[in-house]
Order: sequence, then C-alpha cells, then structure tokens
Amino acid sequence: MPENNPAISVIVPVYNVELYLRQCLESILAQEFDDWEAILVDDGSTDRSGEICDEYTARDPRFKVFHQANSGLAGARNSGLDACKGEYVYFLDSDDWISSSCLSKLYSAIRSSGCQVAIGRMTIEYVGASQADKSRFPSRTFDSMVFASLMCKDREFHNYMWNKLYHRSLITYTPDDIRYFEDIAFTIAWILKASKVVYVSECAGYHYRQRKSSILGMKSRIKALAYYDAVKLRLRHFLDRGCEITPDEAANCVFGIERAMMSIARRRLVDNKNDMPDSEIAGMVAELSSLASDLFRAAVKNRGSLDLKMRFGLRLAESSPKLFIAWARLSEKFHKRHSSEQRLFD
Repeated sequence: MPENNPAISVIVPVYNVELYLRQCLESILAQEFDDWEAILVDDGSTDRSGEICDEYTARDPRFKVFHQANSGLAGARNSGLDACKGEYVYFLDSDDWISSSCLSKLYSAIRSSGCQVAIGRMTIEYVGASQADKSRFPSRTFDSMVFASLMCKDREFHNYMWNKLYHRSLITYTPDDIRYFEDIAFTIAWILKASKVVYVSECAGYHYRQRKSSILGMKSRIKALAYYDAVKLRLRHFLDRGCEITPDEAANCVFGIERAMMSIARRRLVDNKNDMPDSEIAGMVAELSSLASDLFRAAVKNRGSLDLKMRFGLRLAESSPKLFIAWARLSEKFHKRHSSEQRLFD
C-alpha cells in the first residue's frame, strides 16, 4: 500500500543549539494534532545537536533527520522543503518552541476558512519573562494584499516565515546564498500568492526565544547590506502588483520603508560607524525613497493617504538623503532622552 502523506510538515533547521533543541522537539511531540512529520535539517552542527536529532528519530518515526554541510538558514530550509511530504508546511526555528495546541488551531482555521495560509501570534520569550504580541484584530480572514501590506508595516503582523502555516504550493525556494533576512525578502511573496489568509488571534503559540548569540542578534556590515537588499526585494513584490494596490495598502508599505530607512540611517545593524559611511547610507536612503514613491504613485495621484510625518519623511529622503539621515539620528536621540526622563517618573 502507498504511504499516506502527513497533513503538516514541520521544518526545523538545526545549527549548534544543543542547549535549546530538546525543548523545541518535545514541543512538537506534545502537539494535540498528530498528523505531522518533522524534518530536522542538521546544518553542519559542531556541538551535540546532530546526535539529539538522531535520538528523536529513533524515538518517533515521524521525525526525520538530514545531516548536511553548513549552508546557512536558507539552505537548510530548502533541504527541508526537498524532503517534506505534507500538504502544509510550518517552519520552526530550533531554539524556539510551540504550544501544544498550535498546529491544531492553525490547521482547523485553514480547513474551516478555505484559505491557504493561517497566521498565529507569537509569544516573545526573554530571560525570566514572556510577552505575547498584541493585535487590535480579532480572528478573521484578510485579502492577501491587505495582510501583506500590514506585514510590511511590521507593527501587529511581522515578516517572519515561522508562526504561519502555508499550503506547500505557495512556497518557493530561497536562494542558498542569502544568509540574512530571507524572511523579509520572501515571506510576503508567498502571502501574495494566496488569495486570502486567515489570522488566528487566539493562537499565540509560537514561542520566540530572545538570545544575543542568534543570527538576529549579531551586527556587521554584511548584515546591514543584506537587510537593505531584503527590504528592496520586499518592496519590489508590491511594485510588481502596483496596479492592484490601494492607497491605504501603499501607505502601510511606505510606513515600513520609512522604518527601514530610519534603521539604516541610524546604523542599527553595524557596531562600528566606520563600517558604513554616510555617503553610502545616503545612496541607500535615496534608492529606497525613490522606490517607495514609485509604489505610491502607482496607487494614487497624490499623497493624501500618508500622514504628515510620513509625507515629511518621504519628501525629505527624496530631496536630501543626508538631511534625512541627520533627522533620523536627531529624532532617535530625542526619543532616548524622552524615554529616560519618563522612566524617572514611572
């Protein structure tokens, strides 16, 4: 008899996480929904992570492990996609974990709504404390363009590949040479391939561990440039569909672009300011502001849907990237000073 394929493939890229991996894998075993397979991709770990993967495959045949030379997070996820057999795919980072009802809630939402993507909330795990992310939206379906633009805004919904259950047909491979921010570059493209998505507010089941040694915790010039490239690629996904985007959706995208320009101008991703001179930053700001203006012009003939601060920031970035950089850094200093003064009265 032919082997029955599982409903859900959980793809877990693994690299040097022996301290956290058991909690991740135990959380998969504890799922109320049991029609799953877990694809563990040991991406050249040099600690005991590979042995722990082997241990779990011996315990439960639903775990499958693949050991490979290190190729980065994108390469490991691609290997998982090659091996998976599920109708739906869920990405889980190996230093995080999921609540026992996570897969069942997302799968039920997909089946009842007829959507191809279900999105849950996340709980951020700090040392000694947890905080569930907040959203003003109840559980509901969204047009994919509306949801993607809210992801670009990056306030209530985020660009992470994880905490989402996707139909396998939506997912394309990520180029292996992308080492950072592939989530920003590609997740929105997958969302836009669906017609509608379902948001499951009561599912705050993805537990996102904050640790300084993670990929997101590191800073470098290479990482800063990768962020810039990822933001440009994300914006181009919307530009490719410019005629379909509404003014409000374009405004959400512009908001996200301005936040990205602020991060670049403030050198948030480099430790040493000499790693990225102002002249280079000015060129990045100029290109991003030009792309943002192109997107907004594709949606409306004027900028009426942008609030005053956004209009000012975009116009300043277009006319004088260097002044935008100065404004971004000055506003950051003001915010830090205001925050420190506020804490004196709390």
